[in-house]
Amino acid sequence: VTLSGGARVPVAVWTPGGDGDGSPATYGYRISAGRLVKTMLGLPLPDGLAKSWDLPAAAGVVDAKGAAPAGAPAVLLAHGFLGSRFDLAPFGEALAAAGAVVVSPDFNEAL
Repeated sequence: VTLSGGARVPVAVWTPGGDGDGSPATYGYRISAGRLVKTMLGLPLPDGLAKSWDLPAAAGVVDAKGAAPAGAPAVLLAHGFLGSRFDLAPFGEALAAAGAVVVSPDFNEAL
């Protein structure tokens, strides 16, 4: 999501329903030791001290594009300190399966 002023906020979104025609979903996960040190100690370290990998979604969860059903309840799923928008993915998936639109942003202290 791009905010006014140009700031970008990474978000994960889960929506109910879908036709099941999408490819199996994965979550591109990245953790940065440099970002951890900067957040905890305020010391700048190169962002090259990072690891990236794909986390598989639950069985039956697919990448889907399109609008959420009208009238679906909305849930803001917020991770804790030093977390990531994908830390609570099983909850996002379950809430979407129950009919909610779930939005999970990363915050400044996300790794």
